[in-house]
Amino acid sequence: MNNPENISFIPADKKDLGTLEAIRVRAFQPIFDSFRKILGEVIYETAQRPEDLAQKEGLIALFDEDSVWQNWKVLYGDQIVGFISIRLDAAMKVGE
Repeated sequence: MNNPENISFIPADKKDLGTLEAIRVRAFQPIFDSFRKILGEVIYETAQRPEDLAQKEGLIALFDEDSVWQNWKVLYGDQIVGFISIRLDAAMKVGE
C-alpha cells in the first residue's frame, strides 16, 4: 500500500457492513485481548465484554436512516481496507 494513487474514499452503505464489521473486529481484537489479560476472565466477561459487543450495534447504527454520520469506505484498488465515519456539528463548529 505504498502507492497513494491506489487509495480512494467512496461512500459506504449498508451492503458494506459485513466487510466493515470484519475490519472493526480485526482492528479492536488486540485491544479486547489486552483488556481480558489485564482484567482477568471473570471481570472481563462481566464488565468489559458487553461494551465490546456493543460496538457492532454502534457500527450498524451509523447507517440508520436518521443517522447524522457520513460513512466512507477506504479502497486500495478495489478492495475495502478500512472505513471512516464523520459528522459535522455546524452549530458547535466541531467535527467528529
